Amino acid sequence: MKRIICTVLIVLLILSLVACSPREVISVEAFVSRMEDAGFEVFDMTEETQGEVAAWKLATGDQFEIEFYVFETDQQARQAYNQIKRHIEDGAGNVRSHSEVNLANYGRFRMTSGGMFSVVSRIEHTLVFVNTDADNRDDVDAILERLGY
Repeated sequence: MKRIICTVLIVLLILSLVACSPREVISVEAFVSRMEDAGFEVFDMTEETQGEVAAWKLATGDQFEIEFYVFETDQQARQAYNQIKRHIEDGAGNVRSHSEVNLANYGRFRMTSGGMFSVVSRIEHTLVFVNTDADNRDDVDAILERLGY
C-alpha cells in the first residue's frame, strides 16, 4: 500500500513540475504563420499604438479576432495584462465564470459572462487577447493551444 501511495505521489510531483515549466515565447513571424495557416487574415497594427508596443498584429477570422502584442519589457506586458484583465472584469455581469493562472513567465485569465468569452494570456514580453461570443470558446481554445498561449 505504501508503495502505491509513493508511486502516486511521485507521478503527481512530476506532473506538477511539467505543468509549471516556463512557456516559450513565439515570434511575430511565427504568430503570423500559424494564424494564416489556420485561415486568418493578419494585419500589422503597430503604427496605431504610437510607439507603445514593439509590435501589434490583429488576426481576423470568420468568427473572431485575436490580438498579438510584443512589448519591449516583461513589465510592460504585465501592466497591459492587468489592464486588460480589469477591463474584462469591469465589463462582466453578475453571472460569470472565470479562471486565472500565474506562473513563472506566464499568466492567463479567462472569463465567460453575458454570452461573451474573453481571454488574455501573457508569456514574458508578449500577450494575446481575444473577446468573442461564448459559442466560439472551443475554437479559441484550439487556436491558443496552436499558438502555445
